Amino acid sequence: MAKLSTGSLARACADHPWRTILVWAILLVLALAVIATLLAGATTTDFAFSNDPESMRGLKLVDERFGSGIKVREVVILRSDRYTVDDPEFRSYLMYLTGSIMGLGDDVVEETVNYFIIPPEMGVPEEAFISADRHTSIIQVTMAGEQEQAFDNIGALHEATIDSGVREGFQLYITGSGTISEDFNHSAEQTLRQAEIFGIPIALLVLVFIFVALVAASIPLIIAAVAIAFAMAITAVTGQIWDSLSFFVINMITMMGLAVGIDYALFTVSRYREERAGGLDRRAAIIRSGSTASAAVFFSGLTVILALIGLLLVPMSLFQSLAAGAIFVVAMAILVTLTLLPAVLSLIGGRIDSPGRPALKKLLIAALGLTGVTAAGAGVAGYVTDAAAATLVLIAMAPVFLLLTAAASLLAGRLRRRAQRRNGGFWDHESRFIMKHPVLSLLAGVGVLVSLAVPSFDIETGQGKIEDLPHDLTGVAGTLVLKEDFPFAFTGKVRAVVDGPIDSPEVQAAMENYQRMLAGEPETFGPVAVQVNDARDTAIIDAPVPLDPASRQATEVVERVRSEFVPAAFAGSGSDVLITGEDGRDIAFNLDYYAITDQYRPIVISFVLGLSLILLIVVFRSLVVPVKAIIMNLLSVFASYGLLVLVFQKGYGNELFGFNQVETIDAWIPLFLFAILFGLSMDYHVFLLSRIRERYMETGDNTGSVAFGIRSTGSIITGAALIMVVIFGGFASGSLVSFQQMGFGMAVAVLLDATIIRSVVVPASMRLLGDWNWYLPRWLGWLPELHVEGSRADDA
Repeated sequence: MAKLSTGSLARACADHPWRTILVWAILLVLALAVIATLLAGATTTDFAFSNDPESMRGLKLVDERFGSGIKVREVVILRSDRYTVDDPEFRSYLMYLTGSIMGLGDDVVEETVNYFIIPPEMGVPEEAFISADRHTSIIQVTMAGEQEQAFDNIGALHEATIDSGVREGFQLYITGSGTISEDFNHSAEQTLRQAEIFGIPIALLVLVFIFVALVAASIPLIIAAVAIAFAMAITAVTGQIWDSLSFFVINMITMMGLAVGIDYALFTVSRYREERAGGLDRRAAIIRSGSTASAAVFFSGLTVILALIGLLLVPMSLFQSLAAGAIFVVAMAILVTLTLLPAVLSLIGGRIDSPGRPALKKLLIAALGLTGVTAAGAGVAGYVTDAAAATLVLIAMAPVFLLLTAAASLLAGRLRRRAQRRNGGFWDHESRFIMKHPVLSLLAGVGVLVSLAVPSFDIETGQGKIEDLPHDLTGVAGTLVLKEDFPFAFTGKVRAVVDGPIDSPEVQAAMENYQRMLAGEPETFGPVAVQVNDARDTAIIDAPVPLDPASRQATEVVERVRSEFVPAAFAGSGSDVLITGEDGRDIAFNLDYYAITDQYRPIVISFVLGLSLILLIVVFRSLVVPVKAIIMNLLSVFASYGLLVLVFQKGYGNELFGFNQVETIDAWIPLFLFAILFGLSMDYHVFLLSRIRERYMETGDNTGSVAFGIRSTGSIITGAALIMVVIFGGFASGSLVSFQQMGFGMAVAVLLDATIIRSVVVPASMRLLGDWNWYLPRWLGWLPELHVEGSRADDA
């Protein structure tokens, strides 16, 4: 019985291409059906902890003892420069809006309140509903049902208010957790579309430039699309079981799917064409590329998955969702590359290099003609209607892109032929230089990386302010108006939930003592409010804190309340006290979020480094290569941290990229980037080292093998990195700061990794280490031989 390997798998799929493609086609139809029916309800905008920190326990206890649940509250803001709340026009419009909201029914709105319908005996202060200049008033809306139902009904509330038309002389705004959640969903979808429109065409141009053939260039995009579709289907099913799957997972699958799906297919197709050019027939070339490039894909993908598993250890839905989505799509990209791709190559055969130069020239002429015709049509249509002109401009984009594609292919072919006539191109000269000057190359490369990494020591993590978000978003615009006219509404709140016999003398004395401690710091805590449930076994003590709930200053206040105030006041009282907040965006929740991120950072890093070290030792049967790889990858990650700090925190070049300067890097970004970038960096490392080791096993010449590795993979790795940079850059061009930081951090890290590290530092260090690169202690000689560089036995 033949052993299972990537080479034997490629052979089986290539020998039965129609059967393989039919199976994948049937599965793809099922996957698309699953996506259409289940994906829409599979994700959530909610943020959840899975380790039940103190803030969550307190919130659950309030829900259990007071029965209030976690309600979604929206604020409708009516503003006028012409009228005040004392004018009948203002009051009439305010009451009209209130009636429209109430008219949505009890299944949409639970409670609607404005200042004029509150009974005077309730003693509600006027400033809670009317601004100081009396030109603004608010309507407080409590949505019916739990969060999911409330979010589903936000659209109805908008239709009854801001989308119903605004009377002359007034401005109407709305904000709240539901509206802001809808804003985030819309922005995330817009970023996804923008990244696809921007990234996919440029990725195809890069592939055309690499392959000098449209057919070969299209294959990696097809492979990536199939992997993304299956990952989306898996996510849709997973979301039916896992109710806290973040909606960010969709963006993660698309971003990672395009990046690794294209890269894995690119490396395999490149090796296949190389083997065909070397004289192998179609079947032999598929098997050989399967036993070499596909093996490298398998093990590099495995390193990415191992790095992502580290994020699953963090007990927060955001990290776990992003990791799960990335793992799904990387696993599918590996599977599709190892099975579907050999079948496609078997059917295409020699047509993979189509179209040839004559056909490309004809295509170029046709594209020029079409571009001219549609451009002229757009100009003529502009005299008729702007809509017609816009439509023709969009149509004109197709031949323009066709023109660019054909031109790129012809240019790449000309450059390649010129390089061949000169006996080697850029990578040949670059490898010669590095082999001749390894010390200089190593010092220069490491010097640049260390210089870029130095600013990472100034990194400040936290949560962005509302001012950092796009001001044209509905919820953001409303929040800014509310913050201007009702600044007290943006104070955080420290909520102590007292669980015990409230009427006992000990608990009463403890509660009074706690309130005296709060009152003793009037500059930190506002007026205290106390509420007791009907069973008299739970009390809530609320104290406002005049700080931004996401700020580190605010979380330090809560930390002090937990560690000093509560033990001092409630010790020996016979009650348990939990410090929480009013909702999931209050100070205590941010404190727990930051604490968990800080706590799990060394755990994730140790886990990822340890597993990666073990895998690389087994794959390359060397102790030196894995240790060096980990050091290089850490340099790459910290250099990207440094650039994040320089651009986003310090504002160097942020306007050039269209980014806002902010005070902090989102707290989840550094840990997320570490896991993702470490895995992706290992991708290129495995691809480069597999070619070097393959040559070294054949010749025993370390210097010659390193030079060969640079020459044979340089253009491919650089092209693959450029594709990743374009895709990640597409996400960085979005409007959300967190996406900008994520996309920019990943793009610069991949660029640094593929240029400075893989093309300079790694080969220079390997040149200096010589045969020590492949040193393996005798006591590790029992490790299995996996032959990531390929085994000739697989080629039979």
